[in-house]
Order: sequence, then structure tokens, then C-alpha cells
Amino acid sequence: MKWGGVLKVDSEPGVGTTVRIYLPLASPPAVAVKSQPVARERCRGATVLLAEDEPIVAELIRGILTECGYSVIECSDGRQALDSLEEAGDSVDLVLLDYRMPNLNGIEVFDAIHAASPGLPVILMSGAIKASQLESLRARGLRSVLRKPCSRDELLREVSAALDDGEVAS
Repeated sequence: MKWGGVLKVDSEPGVGTTVRIYLPLASPPAVAVKSQPVARERCRGATVLLAEDEPIVAELIRGILTECGYSVIECSDGRQALDSLEEAGDSVDLVLLDYRMPNLNGIEVFDAIHAASPGLPVILMSGAIKASQLESLRARGLRSVLRKPCSRDELLREVSAALDDGEVAS
């Protein structure tokens, strides 16, 4: 599975059409770089709550995580993420949040999660976040921000590091 571009088309009769093309910013390195393997034993048994409103992006991330052995609870908006987290209880080991989502954005969801479960690792995924927002979020306990688009290895490295920091049992 490759982590490439995404095309999204929204069309409404009488209103118009919006075409969004998402392309990776960085080109691959000219020299082949051997990726660092993610420890598979670390992946087994961990449950990740994925909150992503773009179906194509959610499908890619879910596929990568399940291929590595994670259990994934998928949500498409902020309110659903909080409801799913409450329903799942302590079984969620990590939360991956999209920054821009309907009903509650990633920051609002992070604040609610952090208030209820300050030890639960959260990774915010964003294509664009202001440095001032990032500093404020980190000061409030955000584990990290994963810039979108990212590679498979970047995703797995961040997830593994967050779980290691949280000392999640495999």
C-alpha cells in the first residue's frame, strides 16, 4: 500500500464543483534509505481510535495499522470519536485525531480526552497547523503532531513511539 495523493470531488447541481487534490510535499530521497523496522511485537494487541473524516485517508491509515496488527476503532467526526472512546473504556491505547473534522475539531476532541484521561496518548494529524497552536497543545500534553501526508514508516514510528511512551502492554 502506497501513501500517495488523494483526489476529492464535491459537486452540487446549480452551485458548482470543487475539486481538491492532495499531493505529498516531499519527493523521495535520491539515495535509497533503509527504513527502520517497527517492532511487530509492539503492535500486537494495541487498540487505536482513529478519528478521520476523509474516507480515503481513513481507509489508508486503517489498512496500515491493521496490517501491523493493531485493532482500529474508526470514527468520522469529533463527536463520534468521544462517544466511541467512552464506549470502549480503557481498551483504547492510543488516539489518532484529524485536525479538521465535523462536529468537533481535533483540538476540541483532544481537550476533552486530555481532561478525562490525561495519560492516554494522542497524536494529532494535520496538513497545516500553526506553530503557536502546536506549542500550546504540546504544553497541554499532546504527544505529537503527524504532518499529512506522511509515509507508512512515519505513521508506524509515531504510533509505536507514543505507545512506548505510554508503556502500553502488548
